[in-house]
Amino acid sequence: MNCQFTFGPNRSYFCSADSYYVWSQGSIPTSLQRILQDHRHPQAMATPYDVAFPMEPDAYSLCWRTTRGELCSEASQLASQYSRITRFLRTSTTTYNVPTTRTVFGPNASFFSMSQRGYSWQNLPHPLEEDLQTSLRIRRPTSIALGAHGAYVALYNDGTVNFDLRGLYPLVDAIIRDTQEATRRKGILYLSLNPHVPGEFYLVFGDASAKWNIPSAWTSDVTSVSREIKPIEMSSPPASLFNVSTGGTAPRLSSPTTVNEPRPISPVSSVISAPSNHTENSTSSSGYATQATPQITTTVETEAPPAYALMASRPSSPSISSSQSHSLPTLHQQFVRNPTNSGDRPYSYTPASPSQWPSLASASSSSPMSVHSAPEAWPGDVKGSTTPAKFRVTNPGESSFMTNGAVSSSSGQQYSSLGFGGMSGVGDKG
Repeated sequence: MNCQFTFGPNRSYFCSADSYYVWSQGSIPTSLQRILQDHRHPQAMATPYDVAFPMEPDAYSLCWRTTRGELCSEASQLASQYSRITRFLRTSTTTYNVPTTRTVFGPNASFFSMSQRGYSWQNLPHPLEEDLQTSLRIRRPTSIALGAHGAYVALYNDGTVNFDLRGLYPLVDAIIRDTQEATRRKGILYLSLNPHVPGEFYLVFGDASAKWNIPSAWTSDVTSVSREIKPIEMSSPPASLFNVSTGGTAPRLSSPTTVNEPRPISPVSSVISAPSNHTENSTSSSGYATQATPQITTTVETEAPPAYALMASRPSSPSISSSQSHSLPTLHQQFVRNPTNSGDRPYSYTPASPSQWPSLASASSSSPMSVHSAPEAWPGDVKGSTTPAKFRVTNPGESSFMTNGAVSSSSGQQYSSLGFGGMSGVGDKG
């Protein structure tokens, strides 16, 4: 399921779910708005794969499918310190004809991006980069969130959640620590933190429900797009706790209150769906190409730490069985690092044989409607929520990559809980 939420500077944002998307009018770069809004544009957007804003204004990275079926990418007005992401974007789309997804920018010119061919990153918080370097041997990152002052969350395909929120995102901390609720909702599928405003976030569970803390002016449009997110079909065995660090005092959380159902999205040009006759490049149902193991040969600068890691392709599979849902550490055999590699060059590795690849889940739009009420007291209000920690919850495999997004306003904050098919709980953040 493709979904993304991107927080940008100047209270801008972009939110997408497959071919449905919405953005902040007037606060995103003009050239991007023309691609989103003008159907006469020669590269008018049909499906957004990846939309991300750096910390600096008037810049963006973009990967999308046009109404003519063309795969396009653009890195507009990105400063020279982002040359690596520019290369990764161009190589993915022009050389390998695959989109980038889930690109995220953070403070200190940091970023993380991925495609079906591998990963690229720079200037990540040191603990996060160490975790990525180690984890890529046994698991695959599915979503990286970069927040203010070095806060981060890393979601992996085996359910591992590695995070250090630095006490700045207490609601996110509570959600992650409530592993029982995460298991009930089929794991945390996607998360975005606002690096400009501590406390703001957008989170999606595997059952297609979503939670967020965003300005109230964004709520109606974001709710409408979020309803297009499809649940992931998979079994949900009990979550297990993994490498939990505790200490300190958790921030106090406000009690949610209930508000009326938001109005449907208005028929304005900021929400566009792809034409029904639009065609995609052929890939497997899992979102991975089914040809032989890929090899990245692009050479980039060597003075920075390694920033690419290859992923092997895998065959298509329509579903995931209960016995496979927690066997995903077998996803990769041990990576064999090539000592001649340095900088951003890819690692050499020995992939598992196709028979060893676990099946991936497939998305479904036939899930019955459910409404989740906001709890009277938020779980996870325990000691240690201000310190780094790592959990393992039931985080599902996904049928395709998710994409990213962004929108704008400056009025009041709301914490919202959206069940699949309806929004039920909203609380004022203290």
